[in-house]
Amino acid sequence: MNNKLLFEFVRYKEWDRLGGAFTEFAQPLKIQISEERLATIAVGIQWRLLSKDSCQFIFNSSIHHDKYLICVARLALILPLIKAFHLSSHYLSGEIFISLDDWAQASGLTFCSNRQDSVLIPDGDFLHSYGYRQTMLDFMVNSPPWAMRKPVAFWRGNTTGVRQGESWRDLPRIQLCQIARQSESQSLFDVGISAFAQVSKKEAKEIKAAGLVRDFVPITDCVRSKYQIDIDGNSNAWSGLFQKLLSGSTVLKVDSPNQFRQWYYDKLVPWVNFVPVKSDLSDLVDKVHWLIAHDDEAQKIGLAGKELALSLSYESELKNTILKINKALKHIEE
Repeated sequence: MNNKLLFEFVRYKEWDRLGGAFTEFAQPLKIQISEERLATIAVGIQWRLLSKDSCQFIFNSSIHHDKYLICVARLALILPLIKAFHLSSHYLSGEIFISLDDWAQASGLTFCSNRQDSVLIPDGDFLHSYGYRQTMLDFMVNSPPWAMRKPVAFWRGNTTGVRQGESWRDLPRIQLCQIARQSESQSLFDVGISAFAQVSKKEAKEIKAAGLVRDFVPITDCVRSKYQIDIDGNSNAWSGLFQKLLSGSTVLKVDSPNQFRQWYYDKLVPWVNFVPVKSDLSDLVDKVHWLIAHDDEAQKIGLAGKELALSLSYESELKNTILKINKALKHIEE
């Protein structure tokens, strides 16, 4: 879909034209768009399921209008799920809130949450890419054998995250980079900031001066390293963890300080398909040393992670999510 055109419709509140654009993409489903003041101040939309062939999305006027752009972009990514539910035999009429922020701040459907009243669904990147199909194919063709991968822990990412203090140095991802730069640890890591977000220009200059910036590396090149680090930004890293699991490298998953989780996290088993790391990173260096000293076990964990990711196909997760939504709507009715 043409996001630029969709954003123009939002800017001028041309709801009929926006609904028409979504309808064109989701045919035969007919989509209406409107704006109301919802009870919640969370970033998202109310999904009203009017019939099997029509629904209404209500933008939350309780939030700042700039947040509408986030809602439009992420709603466009999950339209295949919306359409699939309406066309399925599990369709139910009713309504439910869809959180479209980085994490859930209200009950309903969401990509990431630490709430008990959330219904976790695959993130828009998973749905839009048909389960990261192209990444999967790239890994199948271009992944080097385990013995040819470097015995280092790899990470690239931006400066998102929750600061534990006032300084940029209090960002968990910055602290990861600082650990990797310690003289006794440098040979164990290939870690660095590759993009800036949520920091000032002055802070970006200071981060560069601290030697924490590295060139961007495509996800498909991460397979050159035996170990991959996954660490939260504002919430879970969304597509990051899933694609790292697909790589077959051993994933070192840093515990989420806020206990954020995604739809498949109940299938993650420590020391089986990933290696756990404390949220304060205090055991990270020791865990990397352990992986280097136990190469066969590291390879086994990496393969188990890959098998898990491969088992979560686009088709299976679409079907499972349809059942989740059906159950959630029934619960609301009760």
